[in-house]
Parts: sequence; structure tokens; C-alpha cells
Amino acid sequence: MKNIFKRAAVFAAALGMALTSFSCAGKNSSADESGHGNLVGNSPPDGAHISEDEMPYGSTLSQLKTDVPIPIEYDNRFMTEEEGRKISEYFAAVGTKDADMLADASYDSYLELNFESMNVSSLQEYVEGYYESIKSYTGEDYEFSFITVTDVTEDESVYPYYDNIINSINPDAKIESRKVATIDILYKTESVKSSLISGKIGDYIKICVYQIDGQVYIMG
Repeated sequence: MKNIFKRAAVFAAALGMALTSFSCAGKNSSADESGHGNLVGNSPPDGAHISEDEMPYGSTLSQLKTDVPIPIEYDNRFMTEEEGRKISEYFAAVGTKDADMLADASYDSYLELNFESMNVSSLQEYVEGYYESIKSYTGEDYEFSFITVTDVTEDESVYPYYDNIINSINPDAKIESRKVATIDILYKTESVKSSLISGKIGDYIKICVYQIDGQVYIMG
């Protein structure tokens, strides 16, 4: 199993997404320096008059607590409710090692295309490897309890990779939007009541959120 999740982490690092933080912590996106700080201290100076659209990420927060597997908080100017739900489902799939839920959150056969390069044979093997890679930091079995989207940005350097995969799966696919979400997650274990995953791995998790043909998918 260790070989499985090591290969999964190496593959994710090559993509520069999802598990990148596990292998490349501290590269201009550490927990002390990155978008997490956007969630606090964003009030405008006294006397300043700016519109809501001009305020930075984290100024207008929404929470989804019902009908989602994991409660999630995000700025509703930068992310839709549907996107928030899909992120919740994606990380719930990892936390429960649910291959079917992970498949629902991901675009068509996107993950399966990478099995050979990761030397895994099934989606179940992949999601178990993802779970175990995080467990290597928590030190024991864990449960995700709350997700915070600390920032939403654009990153043109990563889109071509995913665009090409999507077009190879379905040449007629219409990519309607795409964004990079920076994620922090509260988790609990038998010995830890509540802790942030960024404190363990030294960085945040980043994923691409795509809308394709009217549906939201996580490309992580």
C-alpha cells in the first residue's frame, strides 16, 4: 500500500495540483504565506468606500452545512454553491475511500487515464492511496470535519494540461469555466479532537474546479 500512495503522490506532484503540497511544501504557498490569510483582516480602512466587488477574497463568506457530506465555507463571489458542494463531495470521497463518490466528482474517465503512469489498477486503489498519503501526515486514521476554501485564483500554467485531457476524452466538450481553489481542512482522529491539515503537511491543497457542459467537476 505504501508504494501505491507514494506513486499517487508523485503523480499529483507532477501535475502541480491536489497533492502538490504534500511533496513541495513551502514553495510560495506555505500555510503562513498563502491565501488563508485572506479570510481575516480584510476590512477596508476607516473611511474607505469600496464596492463589494472590489473587496478581496474572504470578505463575503458563505457556509454549506446541509445536504453536503462535509460542511464547507467559501466566498460566494468567487465560487458557486454547486462548486462548493462538489468540493465537499470530492474530499468526502477521499476521507471515506469511496471510489464511486470520487468518480462522480471527477470528469468522466479522467482519473482512469492516469492509472498506468501511477501503477495502480483501479479507482478504489487510487482513492485508498490518496487517503493513505494524508494519513502519513496525520499519523492515524482521520475524518474530515470542515472544509475552508481559503482562496480562488486563476492559473493559466495548469489549465492546458487539464484542457488537453478533457478534449482527448470528449473532443466536443465545452469548457465553460475553470479556477484554482486553495483548500484547508479540519480533521479529527482518535487522539486529536480538531486540527488543520495545513498544519501537518505545511501547505494547502490546491485543486482545479471546472464547469464542463453545464456540470461541475474536480480536476485534482
